[in-house]
Amino acid sequence: MSIQTLGNTTRIHSHRQHTMSADDLWQETCRLFYFLDQDVNERESALGAASHFHTTLLERMPAPNVPPSAADLDEWRKLAALYREALDKAKREVQHLEQSQEALGKVIEVCKGGKIPKQRAKSSKDVSLPRLDVGVNVAVRTRVPDDVGSQSDAWIWAVISRGPSAGDSKFEVRDVEDSKSKMFVTEIDMIPLLKGPYPDFPVGSTVMACYPETTAFYKGKVVEVPKTKQPDAMYKIQFENDGDIPSHEVPRKNITLYAAEKVEGKKR
Repeated sequence: MSIQTLGNTTRIHSHRQHTMSADDLWQETCRLFYFLDQDVNERESALGAASHFHTTLLERMPAPNVPPSAADLDEWRKLAALYREALDKAKREVQHLEQSQEALGKVIEVCKGGKIPKQRAKSSKDVSLPRLDVGVNVAVRTRVPDDVGSQSDAWIWAVISRGPSAGDSKFEVRDVEDSKSKMFVTEIDMIPLLKGPYPDFPVGSTVMACYPETTAFYKGKVVEVPKTKQPDAMYKIQFENDGDIPSHEVPRKNITLYAAEKVEGKKR
């Protein structure tokens, strides 16, 4: 693991426009509805797990005049994390629903004898993060020592090596620099890295980018965009805690969405 200590809403646009054949359009529609069905099942499962755990906590609650113990508070924090996971899955479900409806509308138009509409440029809400499956690259939250003798959150590059099992919502991930180094984390502790073709982050976008010569991800802002669409084409990124240090070049394949609800929503 390579970590270097460092002293908004993302807008994403893709300018690629192309037409699709009728067969391609129908296959894409079916694929989106398949993802939607998976999203529904995962969201219902996550919400069911949170609801069951919530009921269990309510049954064990002490009397109103008895202050909760540290262990009790830890359990309620776990409950909040379960609900956050369910919320993340619900957001992904809404995204795939909108995409599925748009794709179906195009198929209906073709069946009525109309022309296949051009695929519109992607906006920020159209760009979805990859599913959290085995083999997916992620930025994963871990804890590292800071300058004041305490510990703080850090996001490092890892690969999902095992998914959650029944009764256990945690994923197994492995550090890309040390495959023997395993961590067990929940969905809220991971941000999937984007897959090609990579979207365009305009100047001013807030992103999570891998700091040069490390495998650590930090919040940064785009100050210059690449001149080509190649995965290794360089953005210039001003990292949040770099102070007066000039911007750094980061290849587009090493940049992902800044998921504020994950980075800022869970403080340890």
